[in-house]
Order: sequence, then structure tokens, then C-alpha cells
Amino acid sequence: MEVKLVRTGKTLRLTAPQSVMARERSAIDEAFPGDVVGVVDKGTLRIGDTLAEDRDIVFGDIPRFPPEHFSRVITTDPMRRKQLDTGLKQLSEEGAAQVFFAEADVKLGSGPSPIVGAVGQLQFDVMLFRLESEYGAPAKLESLGYGHPRWVTGPKAEIERVGHAHGRLLVYDAKGNPLILFADRWAMRSTLERETKVAFHESAP
Repeated sequence: MEVKLVRTGKTLRLTAPQSVMARERSAIDEAFPGDVVGVVDKGTLRIGDTLAEDRDIVFGDIPRFPPEHFSRVITTDPMRRKQLDTGLKQLSEEGAAQVFFAEADVKLGSGPSPIVGAVGQLQFDVMLFRLESEYGAPAKLESLGYGHPRWVTGPKAEIERVGHAHGRLLVYDAKGNPLILFADRWAMRSTLERETKVAFHESAP
């Protein structure tokens, strides 16, 4: 059976589809709404991808809450940096954590001292465990002391001016969108009230 990966437009062939119930497996030729189907994949698919037979179907993104805690990721084994980047990328796609960089050019999905954001501290603990156990990339976290993220749009020069002021930290998400982290809630509110040449957003625009 051939299906279309809507995100890329490429055609994929699904071979040997199976239904799994406890330890029993059986071959299937068709599935119905509500069925859960497992697809064997070697890295082509991403979380949120859609496979369709005869028309393009696109579902909305999985909701993601803005992170409240931010830490810098420091690898404890410099020889495992490639594995660290791979792990962070895949964990970010799953929604286990969000990855940010201090530089705008993040096309390769890596950068010096990546920054991770999470809604709660438990996400950090899970992320560190999975980085080491699943990707062989042991790491530790260094708290940034910044929070209250706001994505920002506007002229590049103005974004850099606002983002580099005292009590603020300018970073970029995995898609290159700039956001500003603030030292405290007062600094955030003051900035949002005074800076009118840029627009602030609670989530990525």
C-alpha cells in the first residue's frame, strides 16, 4: 500500500502492516477510524506527520505550553556532542522539551551551549535520563536565571536592541524565531509597556 507523506509530498510504501493485541500479531489489509496502527520507520516520519491515500490532510500542531524554566545543556563527554544534538532534536520534536540557541543561525539544529526550556522541573529530569539512556549522551544542566519568555517580531535591529538590554536574554528557537527571556516578571512587564517598535507574543508566531 502506498501513501503520501503530506509534509514532504513524497510517497511511502507501507509493508507488512500488522495488528497487535497483547502478544498476538496478525496481518491486516485495512484500518478504520479509531484504530491504532504501528508504522515501521527509519527516521522519515516526525511527530505530527500525516499519511494520506488520496488527498492532503493536515492537522493542527500539537499544543505546546510556553516553558517556564530554562537551563543551559552542558555535555559531560565532549566526544558525544553529535549524540547530544540528535537527542535534543528528537526530544524537542516529541514535545519532551524545547530547545533554544543563543545564535540565530540554527539551520543544522545545533549550536554552542544549547538551551532547553521546560514547563516543570520534572521534564528536565526525564530529559537528562533519556539523553544518557537512549542516546548515550550524558549531560548536566546549568540554570540560566531567566524566564518569562516572549517571542518577538519586528525590525531585526530593534529586536537585537531590546533583547540585549539589561535583565534580558535574546535567544532563538529551533526554527530561528527570536524570543526574549527576562530576569523577572517586573522586567518583562516594564519592557512590554515601553517597547512599542516590536511586538511580543506568548507563543511562537
